[in-house]
Amino acid sequence: MSEVRSLMIQALQQGILPITSQCNVKCLFCSHRFNPPGVKTYSFFARSVSEIREDVALVKRLKTITMGESVTTLIEGEPLCHPEFTAIMSLVRDHYPHALIRLTTNGVLLTESILQQLKELGSVELTLSLNSATTRGRAALGLSEADTLLSLLSRLADYVPWHGSVVAMPHRVGLEDVAQTLEELCMAGARTVRVFVPGFTRLAPVDLVPSAEDMMQVKNLVQATQTRFATPILLEPDYINDLLPIVQGSMDNSPAREAGFVGGELVHAVNGERPRSRVHAFNLVEAAENPTIRYKRGVGELVVTVAKARGEKSGLVMQYDMSPLEMDDLLTTVEEAVFLKKKVLVLASVLGHGVVWQVLQGTAARIEKVESRFFGGNIATAGLLTVEDFAHVLERERRMDSALVVLPHKAFDLRGRDLNGRSYLTLQDFGCRVVLV
Repeated sequence: MSEVRSLMIQALQQGILPITSQCNVKCLFCSHRFNPPGVKTYSFFARSVSEIREDVALVKRLKTITMGESVTTLIEGEPLCHPEFTAIMSLVRDHYPHALIRLTTNGVLLTESILQQLKELGSVELTLSLNSATTRGRAALGLSEADTLLSLLSRLADYVPWHGSVVAMPHRVGLEDVAQTLEELCMAGARTVRVFVPGFTRLAPVDLVPSAEDMMQVKNLVQATQTRFATPILLEPDYINDLLPIVQGSMDNSPAREAGFVGGELVHAVNGERPRSRVHAFNLVEAAENPTIRYKRGVGELVVTVAKARGEKSGLVMQYDMSPLEMDDLLTTVEEAVFLKKKVLVLASVLGHGVVWQVLQGTAARIEKVESRFFGGNIATAGLLTVEDFAHVLERERRMDSALVVLPHKAFDLRGRDLNGRSYLTLQDFGCRVVLV
């Protein structure tokens, strides 16, 4: 079995189904551009239906299947570019009759016929990467015209539940263009809208990289737009530095919206249990039947019951911080090492440092922020850190013998290799023990 095929099966085991690397647009902000030499990513032609059938036969049960999101080393393009897209969707539904299929698309190739098929398949959720709703803005971003898509926008919700996303490039299209695009998505019935700060490596032209002032304008725009529309609008990344279970918003026609959640509520308890984080609060609500939620809004504390079935989605929207399982794994790893008199060094990304500190405050662990040197630019996420980045921090350390170094598992694949193909275990050459959490 080839390495690419092996990676595809591993991806499917995680609920990710890559079908093609082909794309029909050339976005200025594409994450596959400007990678430094040495990055191990893999592109592939449109996969055959027979090969995909073989793969799904190996992975029996999945609750969710994601298509069109490049979250592995496999370069994913536009799913609708695949000439047998509709056959693949039917195949996936036949093998996983109850799974939620999450499909991310730029929407240029969407038609009424395709939308009707998605509706008939059932349990399909669409994420539309619109990025600009104007002809001028789309041309500036390297996108093709989308007259058909824009005419379909207001009818998307008749076929499938859908979410919108925008990569904010105000320095290229103007802040007014970003504002108009957000308004179009909200008015057309998007369940949520995510606004992404584009990430660029050190090899990207300087004029592509947004300034801090640009991003502050976007943040202010998101806040201003949120006051005008009920659609939850989330800025990604949101630079979360705490574990406060604050509600971002609620989806229209959902149990949470019916219960009065509009965003800004601080959850104190769910069925009497105090949540440890946003993720914990969200999961407690999702798991419960008719959960009673005690929360604070402004200066007052309120109690409300959300009318929903056990396991039914509540419609609450919250940013992701850390789950109780993730927190417990991290705490247990640190506390066991401290009990054995080991020095503990926890390395965290620029974006994750604040949350990790919140979890470990009061322990003997030392937490160091790791900047992305290999990719550079404005890259700050754990998933793009490399062995080289961690090694740079360890080179500054002294007396690492018998110390425990904890790394974020998101920086490595299932085999413990980073995006350059290097194993995290090579860091043990510094004389320390290294673990992933």
